[in-house]
Amino acid sequence: MDAGVVGGDVGPDDGGGAPRAPLLRLPSVYCRVSGTAFLGDVLVSPGELVFESSTPGQALLHTIFNAADAPKIVHHAPSVTIVTGRMRPPVIRKSGLIMLDESASGRPVVGVVFMTARQTSYLADAASRAGFDVGVYVTRFSAGEAIGSVAELARFRRNHEVDRKLP
Repeated sequence: MDAGVVGGDVGPDDGGGAPRAPLLRLPSVYCRVSGTAFLGDVLVSPGELVFESSTPGQALLHTIFNAADAPKIVHHAPSVTIVTGRMRPPVIRKSGLIMLDESASGRPVVGVVFMTARQTSYLADAASRAGFDVGVYVTRFSAGEAIGSVAELARFRRNHEVDRKLP
């Protein structure tokens, strides 16, 4: 497995208080938050998904191209939503992981992390092993680009059927 797979099995920590290695690290993905794109990594650990800008190069790109610093999005909700467009040409086929951070400054933050098909497969497997209920929604063209708020996410889930659900 390439795509930055690290870590191992899900289980209790060693008791020493040291953080466990994530089950998966997807490097160099981009996340759209409130219409602004950020470059970073997705980390999958038991009970949490995290998007963060982790390298000085990524931070420099955000400084040059964006007015804001890259947000750290921490998803703790028990379900994970992945949206993929089946009629996109293979060259531009991508999926969107919808991340919901409800702990951020009193109002929820929704981020859409875009990934390749291979990264999506790795992420869905790792999220399932980390204890999340993974719902994969297959649409004609959308990879979740229009989802930018909690209301839009709820509307999307109401209007679309889960194509595949991983335990």
